[in-house]
Amino acid sequence: MKNRRIFIQTMVLCMYLSNGFLFAQIPYSIKKKAQNKAEQEADKAIDQALNSSSSSASAQNTKQVSPSDNAKKAAYKSKFDFIPGEQVIQYYDFADVAVGDIPADWQIDGSAEVVEVDGYDGHYMMIQQKSAVLPFTVEDLPDDMTVQFDLICTNPYTWGSSKLYFILAQVDPNKDIAGLQNQLGSSNNKVLWLSFHPGSQSAMANKGYGNYEMITRDGTKKGENYPMESFIDNDEGRMVKVSIWRQKRRVRVYVNENKILDMPTLLPDGLNLNAFVWNVYSGYYNEDKYFIGNIRIAEGMPDTRKNLAQAGKYSTTGILFDVNSDVIKPESYGVLKDIAKTLKASSGTKVMIVGHTDSDGDDAKNLELSKRRAESVKKALVKDFSADGSLLSTDGKGETEPVNDNDTAQNKANNRRVEFVVTQ
Repeated sequence: MKNRRIFIQTMVLCMYLSNGFLFAQIPYSIKKKAQNKAEQEADKAIDQALNSSSSSASAQNTKQVSPSDNAKKAAYKSKFDFIPGEQVIQYYDFADVAVGDIPADWQIDGSAEVVEVDGYDGHYMMIQQKSAVLPFTVEDLPDDMTVQFDLICTNPYTWGSSKLYFILAQVDPNKDIAGLQNQLGSSNNKVLWLSFHPGSQSAMANKGYGNYEMITRDGTKKGENYPMESFIDNDEGRMVKVSIWRQKRRVRVYVNENKILDMPTLLPDGLNLNAFVWNVYSGYYNEDKYFIGNIRIAEGMPDTRKNLAQAGKYSTTGILFDVNSDVIKPESYGVLKDIAKTLKASSGTKVMIVGHTDSDGDDAKNLELSKRRAESVKKALVKDFSADGSLLSTDGKGETEPVNDNDTAQNKANNRRVEFVVTQ
């Protein structure tokens, strides 16, 4: 038994120290803590191994499923209640920004630049060590709003590297970014910190996690770590979709379709958000980096039921599709669920679903795409939410009926919409 225990302990410690070339670059104080943690984890693993040898043998023959494999399954049918805001205030996909440059309307403290990320379409902002990026054109944000962005980490990502911090704040609008950065933790401002860190593919005990901290003049509210198992530094899990929903004092945070935080009274009364910051606070090891993209900031959703009943029409930008595709993105399902409830409550009402696109691309292809998207919405409502398909028809208008000029990314985002029009 003694030899068996020594063998197991050796194997477990090897697992935690297997990335030696990374571990050797960690400062001694951090390295010592990591060694202590590894030893504690090893002891725990030894006890588990000695107490459950029969179950471990069968587990070796079981296919390991990545946390991201289950992230996009039908969670929206029960707990995924996120509803994107309707009126797009800011939209950044960085499509018009050259690689190596920064958007003209962003302030940068430190360094950040637009890059292409292997394996992912489009452009992303690479957040460099200890830098912060702030879209300074955003002011007087509504108290019912949503923020969505894609977050990617490198593969691999060192466990000791910084979390990514996303910061919503009410700060002095006369401060430049350098002054703002130095005062983000000051109780003179009202600042909500939300953090995100991927799990480690080389140490399965190290799951993705984050936490929150709300700082005001009256004190600090700080939460325990929340889990984010779908965020992991492998090719399948290193990109996640972060969704944040603010309704007055309430804050809900989702990673992919999993709600990780719901605090009804987290924000102080009268909070007037006027700053967003993405920040790597404590720095990176090795070649680690975070990338953000497809940032969508929008005002809250109007009353679907009221609009359909009184105006006979409801228009939404909250049903999102893959680029040049009729495939509905998972983050759209909160909207679809709400619309399905409205349709069911309006028994016997016939509704036409109409797709609209922006002006990018060929006119004829946009028309065809808008029709296919409308048909996809109908199929989702019928299949996933049991809407009566006999009452639903579809059409598409392509780019022919814009609500805004197609001159900016946010205007184009507002033109990409789906309308529900009562026909009887």
